[in-house]
Amino acid sequence: MIHDEYYYEYQENDVVHTIEAKKFDEKLIDKIKNNEKFNIKLIVIFGYNFTYSEMQMIEKNISQLKNSGLNLNIAIDKRY
Repeated sequence: MIHDEYYYEYQENDVVHTIEAKKFDEKLIDKIKNNEKFNIKLIVIFGYNFTYSEMQMIEKNISQLKNSGLNLNIAIDKRY
C-alpha cells in the first residue's frame, strides 16, 4: 500500500486499485517507468474520486506508455 497526502493506492498481485488521488497520474507513471518489479496488468480507477479530465489524462498517459516500447499490457477498469 502506498499512502501520502497526494496518493492512495493498493496493489493486489498485478492489479492496482486507486482509491483517492491528487497526483495519482504522475506517481503511477513514474513508478511504472522506473520500477521493473512493478509489473501491473490492470489499473482499477474508482471514478467518483476523479474528475473526467483526470481520468482522460490517466488513460492518455497509460496509452503513451504502452506505445513507448516498454512492452506493457495494462488495462484500465473504471468503477463507480
